[in-house]
Amino acid sequence: MIRNTWLLGVITLAVVSHALPCHGQYPYPLVPPRALPPLMYVKFAGPAGMSVTLYKGGGVGQTFQAPCTVGLRPGYVYRVQLSNIPGYPGMSLFPTLDVRGSLQFANRLRNSDFPAALVFRELDMEAVRNGSLVTRLVVLERPEAAVPLASSRDEPLEIDVPPQNDAFTEASLRGKTLMIVQLGQRQYSPRELAEQAIPGTLLMPGERVLPMPRIPPLVDFNCWPIYDPVAGAADPNEDMKLWDGGDIGLRAGFGPDGRLRGLDPSDTVAEYTNSRGEKRVAVSNRVGLCVPRFVVVRKEMQASSQLAQYGPGRATAIQGRDTMHMRLPPVEHSHSQTTDSMHARQRLSGAISLHGTAIVGKLQGILIYTAAHETASVQGACPPPSREQPDKPLKIIKWPDKTGGLVGDVITFSLRFSNGGGQPITDIVVSDSLTSRYEYVPGSARCDRAANFTTQPNDAGSTTLRWEFPGALQPGETGLINFQVRIR
Repeated sequence: MIRNTWLLGVITLAVVSHALPCHGQYPYPLVPPRALPPLMYVKFAGPAGMSVTLYKGGGVGQTFQAPCTVGLRPGYVYRVQLSNIPGYPGMSLFPTLDVRGSLQFANRLRNSDFPAALVFRELDMEAVRNGSLVTRLVVLERPEAAVPLASSRDEPLEIDVPPQNDAFTEASLRGKTLMIVQLGQRQYSPRELAEQAIPGTLLMPGERVLPMPRIPPLVDFNCWPIYDPVAGAADPNEDMKLWDGGDIGLRAGFGPDGRLRGLDPSDTVAEYTNSRGEKRVAVSNRVGLCVPRFVVVRKEMQASSQLAQYGPGRATAIQGRDTMHMRLPPVEHSHSQTTDSMHARQRLSGAISLHGTAIVGKLQGILIYTAAHETASVQGACPPPSREQPDKPLKIIKWPDKTGGLVGDVITFSLRFSNGGGQPITDIVVSDSLTSRYEYVPGSARCDRAANFTTQPNDAGSTTLRWEFPGALQPGETGLINFQVRIR
């Protein structure tokens, strides 16, 4: 009995030893390729002569002169070193980059052609020297929330947030946050920077291939679009599409005074008069360009006070405990509100009256009348079909010369209007109201027909272009308009 128990214990120990996990035999599994979002490209820029040192993990860092562009995997945290800053000898900064997303292109555009510029200015150096923490949020701006201000690919629009406001709330109003950058007085050694870097997450300048990362993402990222079970997957380019043309918002039409109403920013419409003297409105097609724009939301926080304690390395002190009693009476708060004003007007909106027929009858004798008519013949002829061609609406088509662009690029738009009906069209006026992201290039408007061209500001902080064509547009005739805009 004792021998059998010992043998059972040996067998149990052997089974448990084989069931326990064995560490150190296999490396951490690679992240599946389908779970990796596209790289987020960042362009480091600053004063002339500034150096940027990057670490790929497990080795010595590589130093590049600013400006330089690198590719970062979303879901990871990166630390870089800024040194050789002009005007700040011996000063090194170590910004932390928390990448939360990247651009999602559904066409053949490449992420490397749309880097986010991260510019470090003298204002940041002074803030760090004074003990402040500088936080920057790189935001992919939504086109409908675009600020009507010009920017460039190397100088993005930067919005300063007051200390009492939240930077993340301000960023959510502008668009989608792709990267969080924090800059303070924290110093790192080269060994710490090398140990914290993760291989397979950083594409150095000049490299074309990036190996798979050894560990999965460390932070959440928002790269994948929301999938609706009924409508399907959302368009990944929706936050980067800049729509123009068509008629959105209030429908374009004529007011009581006969003037055009409802011309909203990005609308392209034409008004005309047909052969019967009726005024009509024609609407162009709607086109979308892939034009991403990055906006930087910046906030600077400074400590109001600092406490430091200094003393010997080994010291022990015992003090008697003091007891303090305090009684606080309740504090009463009162607040009164009064009605500022009240105004109401009611009146009879309508009245319904029902009238019926009162039947009053009187029966008298019934008389019967009869008549006879002779048969007669009628001669006539059917008129021939009319050869007059009917009126047809005016057609207007709009298209750009590019499918996308960067901030600062120039886009050429073309407008073609045609009369496909059989009657002449007169009093043609073509109006194009530009969005806040487009800036009209003065002197670029061209037309193959005689026209009176004027411009005026619109509600979006851009320009409304207007062409008035005298005379008539005969059946089958067309007109072509070209103009250029600069992407803000």
